[in-house]
Amino acid sequence: MVKVSWDGMVIEGTPEEVRETLALMRMTSSEHAVAGRDQASQPDNGEEEIEYVSYDVARTALTRIPLHAIQKKLFKAIYDAHPRRILATELQSILGYERPQFSGLMGALGRRFTHTQGYIAGTNVFDQEWDYERHCYDYSLPPTVKRALEDLGVVGAAAKGHTSGK
Repeated sequence: MVKVSWDGMVIEGTPEEVRETLALMRMTSSEHAVAGRDQASQPDNGEEEIEYVSYDVARTALTRIPLHAIQKKLFKAIYDAHPRRILATELQSILGYERPQFSGLMGALGRRFTHTQGYIAGTNVFDQEWDYERHCYDYSLPPTVKRALEDLGVVGAAAKGHTSGK
């Protein structure tokens, strides 16, 4: 087990889990090469081409294990914020989570997707950007994930009749 601390968040797990979590957060493991030490660097804000998970992978990842109520609440909050983006701090408040809990939730979602048949390494589940003024990410849903969530009734008009239970 390794433990990485970054900007007040603690990510703990196997080296592979830590790498996956950092990748999900769009941070490279080279920026966080020293485990257990706070890193002051933020992710690169370059103009790279961002690729997202496919609709099929999103749909499979969202259904292969039942979504927990808190995961549904996360997706709904990001969906409902559209067309604006929503800050990680806002999501933490909506969910009643502290930063480490939120990091764990995002890591669990990352593992759900990366361990789904057909997942292509390096594709993203969320459209996220670093907000340098607020020192956190802001999120929106890429079209593929948004459509899968709508089709499954997790968000949108079809979700109105669903309960928020497990």
